[in-house]
Amino acid sequence: MGKAMRDTAIRNLRLLSLPALVAFSGPLWAQGYILDELSVRRLGDAFSGGAAEARDASTAYYNPAGLVRLTKPELVGGVAMLSNTLHFTGGATIASPGINGGVTAVPGEGNVTHQSKDVVPNFYYAIPTPNKGAIGIAFNVPMASTIDMPKDSAIRYQNQESSLVGMRLTVSLAQSLTDQLSVAMGFAIERLDLENTTAFDSYSICSMLTLPNCGTPGDASRDGRSKLEADDLNWGFTFGTLYQIDDNTRVGASYRSRIRHDLEGDVHLSAYPQASAHRQIRLVTDARLTMSSPASASLSVFHALTPRLNVQADATWTEWSTFEALDVRTTLGINQRQPQHWHNTWRLAVGGDYALTDRFTVRAGIDRDPTPIPKAYRTLSFPMETYIAGSLGASYAFSEALSGDFALQRTLPFKSQTLDGNLVEQGGESRGESKGSTYSIGAGLRWRL
Repeated sequence: MGKAMRDTAIRNLRLLSLPALVAFSGPLWAQGYILDELSVRRLGDAFSGGAAEARDASTAYYNPAGLVRLTKPELVGGVAMLSNTLHFTGGATIASPGINGGVTAVPGEGNVTHQSKDVVPNFYYAIPTPNKGAIGIAFNVPMASTIDMPKDSAIRYQNQESSLVGMRLTVSLAQSLTDQLSVAMGFAIERLDLENTTAFDSYSICSMLTLPNCGTPGDASRDGRSKLEADDLNWGFTFGTLYQIDDNTRVGASYRSRIRHDLEGDVHLSAYPQASAHRQIRLVTDARLTMSSPASASLSVFHALTPRLNVQADATWTEWSTFEALDVRTTLGINQRQPQHWHNTWRLAVGGDYALTDRFTVRAGIDRDPTPIPKAYRTLSFPMETYIAGSLGASYAFSEALSGDFALQRTLPFKSQTLDGNLVEQGGESRGESKGSTYSIGAGLRWRL
């Protein structure tokens, strides 16, 4: 392939492949792309009392001001498995100059089912200090998502393979100001890793350069590939306060700041795979992608109705409006921006627990989390509707020092109409109906040192 021909191919490769880079998928078992399953106890009561309950070391994350209620050093560890099913029914089109009036339906299966199981760990450590203070350490995975769609599906130009993992370490200091009031602040470090592979139709490049064996538009065997790998490390902060109204009632509030990530990595692009090795089109370029962990604030109340029965409620605000767009910037000089138009949300949850015996406690809860995504902007990457989830959980004390926690949450199935315009540079789009369902199970241990 001559230099002029290759330069022309690369220019068109940029235009055809870069729209795919913003088409990664978020976790469908949470609103947006943030997970809730960060504590087995909280999973069991639908996250209904996180900022006020303060009865184990996981309060180091949910409201570090509650650390002062723990009288002994305590270690909590757990793991949650999140099972998600997404079914898409629909199709897609792409541009085909001079053929079929300029638009061609993408060949491939239009009924596509994706199933995934992701396992996320959590770890919390609380250390009481003199003068009614405490130190808390929290490690969890607030983002974890994998997508693996069939390589010959009709929506392969939107979604194919994607992995998003965010790990966070938070260290907090808490202090009692009075017998009723405690405050805390913390520092969080978060690492975000993203991998995304998407196909694109390379027929246009092939035909424009009058290369042999171009096939037809949308031929999966001749698709190009665009693979993005990027990561970033950044920091944020957290504040919390807890007020004990009386022996049976307390109110807690916490705030976690936004953590902005400017992910840096590489994009590997390839086209015309059917050609002999010396004629294939390949290139690697640096890329940057901007994302954020949104700020959030929680207000919770806890009340002991009897020595055995407790009830609690929570309202959590999430600042999704800061997710204005997915921005990809490359050293090729072509940048891509996909607007999101998300809005802020309030999640509401209620729950409680009951001690059946001195060793065995059961809990339950329900929560409602509105979707931050307007109907007009729901895509295959983010198709979520408002969800309602119910939780069941239990704790068993093996000894005075060691206890186990178990939890199950089921989210009601959702159905959403989706429209993806990521193919606009290729003159096409995908549209259809997405149906999703999810459940989460968790198990963990609590050890009082």
